[in-house]
Amino acid sequence: MVLVTLLAGAMKSQAQRMAQGSKGLEATLGLLSAASPAHNYSAGVSLTINSSRGNYWILGASYLCTSLPYREDHSIPVATWLGEAAFCKRVASNRRKSLNLNLALGPTGGYERISNGKEELYDGALILDKAGFVYGAACRLLLETYLCDRLVLLVNGKITVLWGTTLSRFRPATGIGLRLNF
Repeated sequence: MVLVTLLAGAMKSQAQRMAQGSKGLEATLGLLSAASPAHNYSAGVSLTINSSRGNYWILGASYLCTSLPYREDHSIPVATWLGEAAFCKRVASNRRKSLNLNLALGPTGGYERISNGKEELYDGALILDKAGFVYGAACRLLLETYLCDRLVLLVNGKITVLWGTTLSRFRPATGIGLRLNF
């Protein structure tokens, strides 16, 4: 009888993993470039809301810190704050839904600041690129695995396309994260 109760409890918890209406809170860290990772990274937090068939909505915010090379010994910092809403579609999963491959797509927008707001560099050169509001779209490919019923490990590749920027429009990133479902 105890074994039947334990098995029933295990099956119930697996069935509730991606229950419609349940939510999760995730935190991610990523790299924007392999060159100088300490100055080319991203960080984000998101709320996920499960819909049907293993699909879910993502509402999040992220910070992108990039560094543009200038001369041999200097770089120009670029900070971008973005808000994002996306729909994440399950592409493939195993039978127990403990390993999932998902594709997310949605709009993004925010603010970008170049060289901490300073227009003049240390050598007297002027930065002609301006800070301002940016907008665009983001696409993510996520590989998710459940570490336990409430904790999910995420590995993702993301490309963000931004308009309104005077810098590069395409911002690829790779990252890792954790989601706590509740």
